Amino acid sequence: MLITDYPPAWYAFLAVWLLVWLILFRRDRDIRGNLAFGLIGLCAGVAVELLAVFLGLWSYSGGNWPIILWPAYFLASMVWHEIFRFSDGRLFQASKA
Repeated sequence: MLITDYPPAWYAFLAVWLLVWLILFRRDRDIRGNLAFGLIGLCAGVAVELLAVFLGLWSYSGGNWPIILWPAYFLASMVWHEIFRFSDGRLFQASKA
């Protein structure tokens, strides 16, 4: 059984990640890189959860998987992709000067 009833703070948390991504995202950039990085982050987060459950590091009783975290992994990965691109561009420009 998957629990889908979450406190409103979770939705505020997701909204903040989305808002930060919208602020950082530049329209002239390709969104496919963001989506790919988001999917990689999502897969990595879910893989870590699966590994931790199978190793007995923590458990989700009754199939109570934290599916609210999965969109957060996706959005956070997209934000980090933008931060990396921003810092990479700044570092590259500084080294050319």
